[in-house]
Amino acid sequence: PHLPIPDSLKCFPLVPVRRQQQPEFPADLDPAKTSLPPSIPMPAGPPCLVHTNYRLLCQRKRDVDARVLIIGGSDTAIAVVEELFSVPYLNFHHVTVLAPGGISTKPPQYTADALNFSELEMLRHLVHARALIIPGAMLSLDRAEKKVVALTDEGEELFLHYDHLILAPGLRDQLIDSLTAQQRNVVGVFSPQDTLQEAQLTEYVTAEVVPQEDVRVCIYGTGIDTMVAAQRLMTLGVHPQRLVVLCPGEKFEPVPLDRRANELIMQGAVDEGITFKYNATPASIEARQQRLTAVTLEDGTVMPCGLLLSLGEHKGVDPRLFLALNQQSLVLDGRLVVDAAFKTNDPSISAGGDLVKFARRIQDDRKLEKFNLRELGKALGKALLVDLDPDAVNMGRAHAARVPPLMAPLGCAGALPGNIFISHVWASPAMFRAVHGGIDVDIVRDLTTEVSEPLSYSRVSIDRYGRTAAFCFVSGGALVPAAWNLGSLVGLPVTYLNDIVNRCQVGLIIDIRAFLLQDWAKALFHDRFASVREQLEQAANKSEHMAAVVKSLWERIKAGDSVANEVGMTDTVVTGDAKLSAQDGLNNFLESNCAHLPLYLTAQRGNDMQNNNLWLVTAEKVGLRVGDVPSMDDNLSL
Repeated sequence: PHLPIPDSLKCFPLVPVRRQQQPEFPADLDPAKTSLPPSIPMPAGPPCLVHTNYRLLCQRKRDVDARVLIIGGSDTAIAVVEELFSVPYLNFHHVTVLAPGGISTKPPQYTADALNFSELEMLRHLVHARALIIPGAMLSLDRAEKKVVALTDEGEELFLHYDHLILAPGLRDQLIDSLTAQQRNVVGVFSPQDTLQEAQLTEYVTAEVVPQEDVRVCIYGTGIDTMVAAQRLMTLGVHPQRLVVLCPGEKFEPVPLDRRANELIMQGAVDEGITFKYNATPASIEARQQRLTAVTLEDGTVMPCGLLLSLGEHKGVDPRLFLALNQQSLVLDGRLVVDAAFKTNDPSISAGGDLVKFARRIQDDRKLEKFNLRELGKALGKALLVDLDPDAVNMGRAHAARVPPLMAPLGCAGALPGNIFISHVWASPAMFRAVHGGIDVDIVRDLTTEVSEPLSYSRVSIDRYGRTAAFCFVSGGALVPAAWNLGSLVGLPVTYLNDIVNRCQVGLIIDIRAFLLQDWAKALFHDRFASVREQLEQAANKSEHMAAVVKSLWERIKAGDSVANEVGMTDTVVTGDAKLSAQDGLNNFLESNCAHLPLYLTAQRGNDMQNNNLWLVTAEKVGLRVGDVPSMDDNLSL
């Protein structure tokens, strides 16, 4: 009992184990006369499953004592932490995350969920158990001493020293800064972009807006976030007739390139009583006793209101962060400039997410806000491991000369007014020829279905190469259960979707959403399916038959053949060695993952069913064959 705990056991995170419900005391036992507590509440959180194996216990871990300080609670920052902690042979001791309000495991309340991390996934990452989370913001930076001055949410000033500083706070709404610069300390102007601002907004709405029935609320924006915020305010008790949506343009189109989805969203909001005002951009605010009373638009119209929400129509770098970085001579050119390894002009300071842009010498002018922030965080984490991993050389880690293609899809999901839920995922710009807005050019076909009762609108967009480019589901009643998995379908050849094109054309599919959630599609959502695809593609590339087919199709596409442009919908017959490779690869995948995919019939399962067929065994014992109809007087005793 006095022996020290072995170092190999330090790999276990300390997780409070949820116990079972407190049983009732026996009738003859009085808790007041014993030391037993009369009532023990059930601990919060999911049940904890303790798992161990030989590798966890015995694999040697390398200690990393470098002080890693991460600024921001964006998806990029969380992905950096995830990438660092996912290395099985490294044990990080000093990882600190500084973010306003800390890091929440819940989806955002007033903006759409970007579908980068599900709530269950956030709980499994155990970021709070493995990293120090400090709710607060950065005030200033000292590069010479490698020190950050931070202000916690409680108002305490801290000095945080670092060896590696990671900047990933994301962009913030700049309209609020310009409006509040005219009148300082005005209460009632919010831009809920982090956990702290969401909590402050919820408190203000509950205490100041809901009790006063004559107070109107203005929401400025054009995206899905506008409708998500409206639904959240209605949930808190704000009557929908008090909500006014200020649209900077002539139309309200939260879903690009989908007229019907926009009509359904507008119809749900209007039926609830929400008002829309177009060509309306706030220019100034009016206040009385430091409280918001009205918003003046650029055309001179005065909108009386007690609450203004601005949801990211004008995003930029946080002015306080810009001042701190500029004072330390970090290069900013509209965004923070980094190289291909996401390093600034200070090698100990890295940055990622939509806050940064690549240096001009790299010749990479991609606008990173159009790409998946989680994928950007993973790329930043891999670049950081080159410096943090003591075995970086042996593990083949090295800084790349160029940033790899960012191919992960993007998405958004949330609850909207009118009891409507939306799930929208679309492909990365890198998937198309024209990076700057190529999705509207390369899409050649849309498959749509709509069911009125209950509401279920579905759209699948297909590009000129026969790949799925976007999915949009607008449904009533509940969010799509597989919303976080829909991204795994983006970029797949449409032929993977069980002949969905022909089935929609002949009317066999009346609801694409329900069709994709059937049992046959579970293999497509499996984590290892992407690797199976790569193996099959590599095998097909070695096939002479497939090489000839692909070459022929490419020649027809380059020649402008409109039929051949629909590569995924051509009647190409896979034969010979390519067909056998595909069959063997899929069969091995299904058999190795049979515990997760028990519904698929494989060669081994077919053999087992044949050998264990109860009817066949019974028929053989009585001298009959399966399919024979015995007479009533046949003796079937075994």
